[in-house]
Amino acid sequence: MSQLKSPPRVSSATRRLGGLIDPMADKLMLLACFLSLGLVGEVPAWLVWLVIGRDVVIVLGAVAYHNLIGPLEARPSAISKLTTLLQILLVLALLVDGLAAVVVPEALLQALIAATAITTAASGAHYVYAWSGKTRRALADRRKSPA
Repeated sequence: MSQLKSPPRVSSATRRLGGLIDPMADKLMLLACFLSLGLVGEVPAWLVWLVIGRDVVIVLGAVAYHNLIGPLEARPSAISKLTTLLQILLVLALLVDGLAAVVVPEALLQALIAATAITTAASGAHYVYAWSGKTRRALADRRKSPA
C-alpha cells in the first residue's frame, strides 16, 4: 500500500513571483501581437504606440513606486481588465478576418479599434492618477512619522 502524499506547499514568495510573471507574459504576448499586426498594416501605427506607451508608463510607474515607497501590491482595475479584453478581441477579430473563408465586418473592426484606443488611454490615465495619489499619500505619511 502506498501512501498518498500531499502536494508540496507553495511559498508566498513563489505565489507572488507567479502573480507578477503571469500577467507580464500575457502583456508581452499582446504586445507581440500588436507589433506584428502593426508591421503588416492590420493595426494603425498610432494604436500600436498607444498600447506600448500605456504599458511602458505602467511599468515605469511600478518601478518608481517600488523604489520610492516599497513593495507594490498591483491589482488590475476594472478599466484595465476591460482594456485587456478589448485588446484580445481586436487581435482575435483581425486574425479571424485574415482567414480566407471569414470576413469580419469593417464596421466591427473600426468599433473595436476605437473602443480599444479609448479604454487603453483611459486605463493608462487611471493608473497614473491612482498611483500618483498613492505615492503622494505614502510620502506625506513618511514625512509625518518620526524617524
